[in-house]
Amino acid sequence: MSERNSPFPVYFEPSFPNLYGAQLIAAIINTFFFGAAFLLVLQYFNRHSRNDSIYIKVTVGALIFFATLQTIACTHQAYDAFILNFGKPERFNIIVFSAPLGFICSYVTAFVAQLFFATRIWIASQHFGPQFRLPVIPVILLACLQFGAGVAQTSLMFESGTYERLNLKTITLIETTCIQGASAALCDIIITATLCWIFRSHRTGIARTNTLVEKLSIYAINRAAATSVAVLLDVFLYYFCSGTYYFLIPLLVSTHLYVLSAVTVLTTREGLREDIEGSFHISHLVMSHGQSQPRSEDPSLPHSSTGNDIELVEDGKEKVRDTRV
Repeated sequence: MSERNSPFPVYFEPSFPNLYGAQLIAAIINTFFFGAAFLLVLQYFNRHSRNDSIYIKVTVGALIFFATLQTIACTHQAYDAFILNFGKPERFNIIVFSAPLGFICSYVTAFVAQLFFATRIWIASQHFGPQFRLPVIPVILLACLQFGAGVAQTSLMFESGTYERLNLKTITLIETTCIQGASAALCDIIITATLCWIFRSHRTGIARTNTLVEKLSIYAINRAAATSVAVLLDVFLYYFCSGTYYFLIPLLVSTHLYVLSAVTVLTTREGLREDIEGSFHISHLVMSHGQSQPRSEDPSLPHSSTGNDIELVEDGKEKVRDTRV
């Protein structure tokens, strides 16, 4: 957003390269990450969604829908600046509708992804212990807070209509941006800490099981690191690089990072099982709501397990049946 006539100090001179050059770079990078997210979602629906519940499929569909809409809005904004308004500098003061649309799509995607992980934690708490339900409350509250701050920010853009009027509300924009970014990052950190808590609380003396726990923890930490850094970098650039649009780069990328973080959990289930030779089957944190296959009454027959079972198996030792999720 242009910084002309802003009551807040501008750190960089608003210029066409600093504003629309940065916007073009953001659009190119955003398209790349959208392609990666879209391919991963296609892979999920083609190979990994068969036994998942309607809820999970709808969630993944909603994530890629808003990510696609955000990419379309971002592309339209760049087209409006470089094609439709080429040679018309007076029109750069108008806030094109795709600008706030792209923002709200980013915040909705983050909200849906965070609620998805909150439900996974809640389902796990029903089987691993009620103590794991406590983090769900701050996760939901922070997800709602970041979404509410994002809605307030985009509402200001819609109401203002022009950047000149919007810049008179720069202080409010900075406050809502900081609230949105901080609450989103904190929400992701709590989700990751809770997932690691659940995983590590079920460590055993079996080396292969512990190896899988470590891998799951690393996946969770990487997820939080990517999304948290993106949203915090958005706040940092918005504040310390005022007069430019470089804050758009991490803001737009964070949308697809949320899609990747949620869908990657669903698409890596089989690979994790193969790495541990089928010794540990992930719980409802990453599996569907499907029912377990009936167990044979004949103990001599092998047990047919599903994704809802956690089985700890060690060669030469008795199979130990853990909880069901």
